[in-house]
Amino acid sequence: MPAPEASITATDLHSTTLDALCAAHVPDLDLRRLAAAVLARITHDHASPRGSVLVLDPRSGRLRIEAVVGLPESLLGADASRPRSISEWVLCEGRGLVLQGQVKDKRFEGLGVQDVESSLCAPLLGERGPIGVLNLARPGSAGAFDDRDLASLLTELLPFAAALERLQRLERGVRALDDLDRSERARPRPVVNQPPIELRQYEIAASLRASAFRAGDLFARVAHSDGTHSLLVADVAGYGAGAAIASSYVEGVFRAAATPQRSAAGIGAQVGSWVADRFGRMPVALWVAQLGRNGHVSSCVAGVASPFLIPSDGGPVLRLQRGAPAAGALDTPGFEEEVLRLLPGDTLVVLSDGVLCEANAQGDPFGEDRATECLTESRSLPVDGLVSAIDVAAHRHSGRAMPADDRLVLAVRYRTGH
Repeated sequence: MPAPEASITATDLHSTTLDALCAAHVPDLDLRRLAAAVLARITHDHASPRGSVLVLDPRSGRLRIEAVVGLPESLLGADASRPRSISEWVLCEGRGLVLQGQVKDKRFEGLGVQDVESSLCAPLLGERGPIGVLNLARPGSAGAFDDRDLASLLTELLPFAAALERLQRLERGVRALDDLDRSERARPRPVVNQPPIELRQYEIAASLRASAFRAGDLFARVAHSDGTHSLLVADVAGYGAGAAIASSYVEGVFRAAATPQRSAAGIGAQVGSWVADRFGRMPVALWVAQLGRNGHVSSCVAGVASPFLIPSDGGPVLRLQRGAPAAGALDTPGFEEEVLRLLPGDTLVVLSDGVLCEANAQGDPFGEDRATECLTESRSLPVDGLVSAIDVAAHRHSGRAMPADDRLVLAVRYRTGH
């Protein structure tokens, strides 16, 4: 297939409608239209009044008819796989066949077409192997195919097979993105200005602005019958479907591991072990906290930026430190925890890399100093207002309409029980 033009001339701009211009430069992902155009060209060039293109459907693993010439159009979209068919043999073997007259080879079923005296079946060879076949047929009056015709056709079909393979990959990519969108709509992520979660002794607010590439940031909470709570902030390496799968897995194993009897370090170690068993050395940054009664909190920092502690008495903003490397970064990391007691009004804030590393046009990141300054100035706000202030500050610093990485902010404020 010819490569698209790298530039557009002034004449093109004035003579082409906007619709046509867009259509010429944006793929329509219509595999059947491509197959029909190529088959029309091939049957014309090879004097074949009959032809068909069969493409392997990656979802079913079976051949499907995508284009026909000289055959009923009702066949389009039909399943063409059947035992001992010529097309199946060519697809599995990855080599073409030239056949004369009725098929009498015991490997195949006959074609059952009386006026065909010469036929040719060629594989469509993609980078990862055969992805379909192209069939041509001639009556006796048009002359017989020979091995030279097959060799020539195999070379001609290479760019066609490559284009089909690219289209299938694009289609799978679009389906995967649609699946991600449906998944996020089915289970909405936290958003800024959502009312905070009001517990007996704590208030929790979170915001998560997703990047276009769907990073794997997440926040989860498990409430226990004794009035305590387990919290998780996680940042999974990578983007897209892989990150979404890993993120869901991390949340699932956290919910399984979170019990009131386990320490924050114990939960982190268990999650890290399961993540390593499932994904190997794919780093997953974690913050696990156990919110106990009367402001008792145990914290395990494993790969995320150290949480900020904002004292209610107006003292300087502090940082929590103890924990471990990111889960999956080492074979047997040692998980440690920091135990503290919050006073009424004290607030813990966790910021993801998407906040701290959000850079402006000059490449200057938002950074810990700006975050500390913003937290200091916003410490008297309600907990959801504090979360919103950080998110807005990072957004204004970047100047972008959409974050480059998932931007997650979590705030936990202790208050006396009611």
